[in-house]
Order: sequence, then structure tokens, then C-alpha cells
Amino acid sequence: MLFGIACSERSRAQELGTRAEVAYAAGRIVEARSLAAELVAVAERSTPTRADALWTARLLAAEIEIEADEMPTLKAVHAALLAEEAEGLGPLVAARRCKVLAHLALKMNEMGGAKTALDEARSLLAEVTNSEGLGLGLEVDLLGGSWLVMQGRWEQADRLLEETLGRPEVAKEARLGALLLNQLGFSHIQRARYDRALVFLDLALVQARRAGAETVLARVQLNRGICKGFLGHFAAARTWLAESAAIYRRLQLPSPLRLPTGSLGNVAWLEQDYAQATSHYIEALQLSRRYAPGTIALWAGNLANAYVYLEDWARADEANRQARQALSPGQHEAELRLRLNEASIARGRGELARAEALAREILATERVPRSTRFASSAELAQTLARRGELRQADAAFTRALDEVDAARAEVAGVWDKVAFFARLLRFHQVYVDWLVEIGRSEDALFAAERAKARALTERLGALQGPTPRPDAWRKLAEGEVRVAYWVGRRRSFAWRIDAAGIRRADLPGAEALTALAQAFRTSVESGLRDLRSLPTSPALTLWQAILAPVMTAGGEVRLVVSPDGPLHAVPFAALVQHGPGGSADARRYLIESTELSVTPSLAALPRQAEARRLDVLAFGDPEPHDRDFPRLPDAARELDAIRDRLGGRRVTIVRGEAARPEAFLRAPLDRYNGLHFAAHAIDNPLEPLEAAIILSRGALGSRLTVRDVIGLTLDLDLVTLSACRSAGGRIYSGEGLMGLAWGFLAAGARTVVAGAWDVADGATAALMSEFYAALGRGEPPPRALRSAQLSFFAASAPVRWQTPYHWAAFAAFVGPGPRAAASSEKTHAGL
Repeated sequence: MLFGIACSERSRAQELGTRAEVAYAAGRIVEARSLAAELVAVAERSTPTRADALWTARLLAAEIEIEADEMPTLKAVHAALLAEEAEGLGPLVAARRCKVLAHLALKMNEMGGAKTALDEARSLLAEVTNSEGLGLGLEVDLLGGSWLVMQGRWEQADRLLEETLGRPEVAKEARLGALLLNQLGFSHIQRARYDRALVFLDLALVQARRAGAETVLARVQLNRGICKGFLGHFAAARTWLAESAAIYRRLQLPSPLRLPTGSLGNVAWLEQDYAQATSHYIEALQLSRRYAPGTIALWAGNLANAYVYLEDWARADEANRQARQALSPGQHEAELRLRLNEASIARGRGELARAEALAREILATERVPRSTRFASSAELAQTLARRGELRQADAAFTRALDEVDAARAEVAGVWDKVAFFARLLRFHQVYVDWLVEIGRSEDALFAAERAKARALTERLGALQGPTPRPDAWRKLAEGEVRVAYWVGRRRSFAWRIDAAGIRRADLPGAEALTALAQAFRTSVESGLRDLRSLPTSPALTLWQAILAPVMTAGGEVRLVVSPDGPLHAVPFAALVQHGPGGSADARRYLIESTELSVTPSLAALPRQAEARRLDVLAFGDPEPHDRDFPRLPDAARELDAIRDRLGGRRVTIVRGEAARPEAFLRAPLDRYNGLHFAAHAIDNPLEPLEAAIILSRGALGSRLTVRDVIGLTLDLDLVTLSACRSAGGRIYSGEGLMGLAWGFLAAGARTVVAGAWDVADGATAALMSEFYAALGRGEPPPRALRSAQLSFFAASAPVRWQTPYHWAAFAAFVGPGPRAAASSEKTHAGL
């Protein structure tokens, strides 16, 4: 950038301008501010003063202030630029002035002024053909994309930003590329397309780091953290938001710090840690009061909502009052949310007539966003329920569920669906509790099971068309039992469904069940002792807490468990129960009396299908290529045992170098109804779609991921993942345990046998040999797995293998099977 300043000042101005621009691009805003102020002073005292040189200095200083994002300063800068004489400017500087004015207008939410300035900038740049003009044109297009996003014209924004990103000049400007990619990501965030947004944001991260642009990096990490929070990846969300906050602190930029700080509050709120959420919201609110008054209403409103869930009505009322005082005219959606807070506060204080009036007032308002309409219907339902007006409460709950159905239809991506349903969990907990409270226990069961595994069941059409009612679930054969769990904050429920009917038991709340489940899982994974012999075994304690209330230690049964919350991590087969009559001397593992399978939801139980001979495609014993994944010494023996147990004509084996991901993806899977993998696997709690089976390295690498699997359409009776940690490494609210097993169920497998922890290769090979022997005898997969597990108790089995660590890792997960035909019919519990 040239600074036309006379005589001895010229070189000083050139140096200051260059240094200021470098500091600004790198995000060193405090340094850039100081240099720009000195530059403006030099330009103002030069004689003669040149308009282009002075304006160039002023505009650079303004751009630096935009990055600092302190609203009182930005308003002053905007007013000053408009007041200054701008006659006689060259087209390039005049266009830059319009671009800066547009950016300032966007910051102040003045859409009309921004549009006018952007149009004028484009008109002026039509006269400029040099490289500097082309670069400025790209910046104008970036702001144009931002304007379109803020107007909700997302498809137009995407087209403009993608076209701009594709221009050859952008390849040389990593910072600009990062900004364009970040804005594309933000466009998808605005539509709740978080998984899609991350595609752009991950690329933006690479570009921002390449450019060394710290403030851009902070912005990208902010948006990535927001996506991860809404997708339920809370640990990653906290990490990235904390990194964004740390950058702003290091750069001494307090105003933008409010964004990652407040977003950390949102993550805590999604985790239902409302006390932690309030601390983050308070910090964001304090920063807003000083630097960004326009965001006070946002953070004060969020703070009020967190206090509502803490049932601290006085603080909730005070925060909501502050939010309302800070609300700007025309903030229609924000005003509705604050009114909804008022309704919740009134209900909490027992002012039920006022709470009802406020909720009905919101529902009668025009242009109510779907999320607010849903929340208002839920609020009205809870208020009417407290007033004992059951029929009207029913109608309000129905309306809320209808809003959920309508919103769900607009959610596209698999992970976006998971995130959508996770955010509804709190409402479903209220609804299920209410149904139990008014004596509609079976309807509560129906509502609970429909609320679980929605992304899975909807993907496969299990909830399309008439959905089985609890009375249909009664039609079970003698000895067949289903147990469904629903874990709530204060109390939980278990329902037993058998040929005699349905009955419910009340269980402890989430905190107590989590502690019991973790103690049991630890005792199984880390201990090599027989848990039946321990006087105070966590295995017995957990059985008494979650199964004894609905089951007796009687004869053999076929049990299907639909877990919830922390119970997804429980290896039910290793629970210890008293012997008949409560005898402590005859304690048994549950698997000794029970054939077990696990389903994400009773709505996801397999559809009726004809029994078929099992024809298996087996992949395994891949060529090692990474020292973290050495050759499994017994994998080859395991594959051969499958062939021997089922017969050579029923098993096709792909092994060694040929066992590559692309070989599987191109295989004629429709010729088989069984799959077997004998290989390493990795779970990925932060990115469950990236959990993978490790095969031989090929054109697609070595990892067959969940993302690859759910892109398939399968019609398989059995998938066996003879690999450690293939069941899944992360429990998602409402969806359950997610990983490779979930991926194959979502692709259409009826049963997936998968492992939850690392087991010695020899024990796994022995288990699989017995499993396939039982399958060869015609036993269905859950029964065959039980037969294999019981073989570890035989006298011929090594003594060390009798401990549950060696045999309880594997479970049979059952799902609906192949996709069903779509239907628009909806059903609600008892409504």
C-alpha cells in the first residue's frame, strides 16, 4: 500500500503502514492499533495533505477496530467516517471506504446501510482492474456473503461464497480463504447443519493456521466448538471454545471473548450442568455490558433460562428483567424467548394463571419460530398439568410433539438428527414423568421408547407408519421378556413386558445409576476375579438396583434390554443375581439363566423376517502397516474356524493384503446375509462417525469407518465385529451407544455382535469358534452368543477365561433391519 506523503515523512508512513497491516493480519490488534494511530497522525500533519493517503490510514485504523469489536468504539468510528470529507478520492480508496462502511453497518445490524455501501463499492471497483482492486473485490464479496447469511438467504450466500472461494487469487491468500470457509461454515450453522458446517470449518482451520491469523483462528475455533456442542461432542466443544477464548485473552481482546465464553455456557446448558452454565453466562454478560451492549439481552436471557432450570426463581427473574431492559426494538424472536422465560418463572413460583396466559399469548403471536412454538407448547402443557387440567395438558403436549415432527422433517444429516433429538431429551423427560404421575404408565413406556434412538429408527423407517403400541408388545411367547429403561435426573423407570402384561418399577436418578454402572464396568474390565464370589460385588449391587425390581432369579428366559443413559455401558451378561430363593451361595451371572440381546429402543426391534441359512463374507487378518495395530496372532485361526464351523460353501474369506476397505465397499454384499470382521477396531468418542475397523492399506487408506458403513444399504441377518471396542465409545443423549455397532444397525443389519473392551486375541478366537458352531446348529445369534459365553465355564476351558473380563465384552445388538417404505403417518403416546 502506497502512502502519498511528502518529503521525510513518506518513508516513515510506508514503514508504519506495512507494520500495521502485518500486525492486523496476524491478529496482534493492540500493536496494530498503536501503529495505525501513529500512521494517521503522520498523514494528518503532512503538508500538503493528500486525501488518498489520509483516508488509507483512517480506513486501516477502522478495520483494526472492527477486529477489536468494541461496539461503542465502532459506532464512533462509523460516525466519524461518515462525517469526514470524502471528495477527490481515487476509485480504489473510495471503494475501500465503502467496504469499511459496509462492514461497520453489518456489525451494527444496519442491513440497509450495509447493502448500499456494498453496491457502491462494487460499482467503484468496476473501474479498477489491477491486482489490488481484484483483492478488494474478494473482500467485498465476503461481506456480501455475510449480508446474505444475516438476511437468511443462505443458498444465495453459499453460491456467492463458494464462487469467491474458487477464484485463483484466493489460493494465494490463506487468511482470506480461511474467512470465506469460516463464513460458509457459519451459513450452515444458521440452518442447524452442524456436520456439514464442520466440513468447511475444518478447512478454515488449516488455512487460518497457515496464514498465522490468530483472530481468524479464534473465530474458526469458536464456530467449530459451537458445532461440536450442538452435535453432543461436549469434550471437543469445550476444548475448542477454550482455545478460542485463550487466543482472545492472549491478544488482549475482551470484547470478542464474550462469544466463546458464552458458548461454553451453552455447552454446559446442553450437558444439563446449569450451575456451570450460569458462571459462563455471567462472565459473557459482564463483557457485553462494557464492550457490546447489543448482546446483553442474549446472555442475560440465557442466564435467566439457566436459573429457571436451577429453580432459582429470584435470580431468574432479575436476569430476565435485565435482558428485557437491554432488548432493542424489532428483536421479535428474542422478545418471545424472554416472554417464555417469564412463563417458566411464573410457573415455578406457582403463578399458574399468569404462566398459562403468557404461554398462550406466545402461541397466538404471528411469526413464532418453530423452536419457540414447541417450547411454548411444552411450557403450557406443564402449567396445565400442574393445574390438574389433564385433557388440556394432553392437547398441549400433542401440539409440542407435532412441532417436533415438523422440525424433524427439516433436519437432514445423520449427526444433525442426533443433535436435534438430544436437545429434546429434557422435554421428553418432563413428558414421561407427567404420564407416570397421572397413572398412564404404559403410555409413558411408549413415549420413552419412541424418544430413544430416533436417528436410527427414523433412518430405517422403523417409526414410519403404524408404530407398535404397548398392547402389541404384550404378545410375547412364554419365557420371553423385554425390559426398557428411562433414566431421569431425579428418578428413573424400568418397565417389564412379558406374556402376562406390562409392569413398571421406579429406580434411582441418573447420578446414582451412573455411579453404580461405572463401578460395575470398572470391576469387570480391570478385575480378573470371579464376581460371583465377592461378598459386596458391584455386579450384584447393580443387579439389585436395575433388574431385581422387574425380574426374579428364576428359570431361563429370553431377555431383550432397551437401556438408557449410563446403562448403555453395562455388560448385562456379567450382572450377578442371587440364586433361587435369594440364596447367596448359588449366585449366578445373568447369562447363566438368560439369553440376552440389547436394542437401542423397543421401537427398533427387528421386523419379522424369514429364517435364512447363514452365508458369510468374512474380512480379516489384514496386513499390518502401523505398529499401533500389529497382526492379530489368532485372526487367521478365527477365520478358518468360521469356515470349518459353517462349511466351506457358506463362507467367503477375504484376508491379508486383499482385505482392504475398497474391497469391502465394492463387494457384492447382496449375495450374503452375514458379515464377519476379524481385525483391530478403534472407537472415537469425540467423532463416532470416524470409529473404524483397521484393514489392509489400499487406495482408500486402511480404515473402514462408521461414515462409510452408514452410506450402505444392507439386508443382513448378522454382522460380527470380532474386534475390541467395536460396540461404541460414546453414549449420546437419546440415541444410545454410538460407534461401529450403531453404524451397521443404521445401515440395515438385524443383529450386530460387537465388543465393548479389549480382550485377549486367543479368548476372542475361542469365543467366535463356539459362536459359529452354535450358529451352524441353527441357533439365532443371541442364543448362539450365550452358548459361546457359557462354553467358558466348561471344565475344559482355561480357568482364567471364566472371569467376565474374557467373555462379557461381546453383546448382541438388535435393530429393525433393512429400511422400510416411507409413510407420513404419525402417532403419539396415548393421544
